[in-house]
Amino acid sequence: DVILGIVLCVYPGISLFLLPIMMGFWLMYHSFMIIALGGDMSTFKIPGNGMMILGGVLLLLLSIFVLVDPFSIGVVTVLTVAGAGLILLGVLMCSISVALKDIGKDVS
Repeated sequence: DVILGIVLCVYPGISLFLLPIMMGFWLMYHSFMIIALGGDMSTFKIPGNGMMILGGVLLLLLSIFVLVDPFSIGVVTVLTVAGAGLILLGVLMCSISVALKDIGKDVS
């Protein structure tokens, strides 16, 4: 992460080219993690697993939209969609923490 941050700061031209692509893959990675977590939540019978899977699928669709052709739709659109994806990711992470706060009692 540090090396990537240094490269992005030192070479701003490359950063403008790579940032939408990196954001798309980063959102896609997290969407797969959230979908898998929703499946794990259903295994442990934790409520909210359907909403978690739905949120992961929505995040996956946003990431695919960013990755399809990030330069023809405009950088502003890509950044807006990536920003919406990050907001959705934050909401999903908050809901995960609320859903999993009492899992220790259920597992023991």
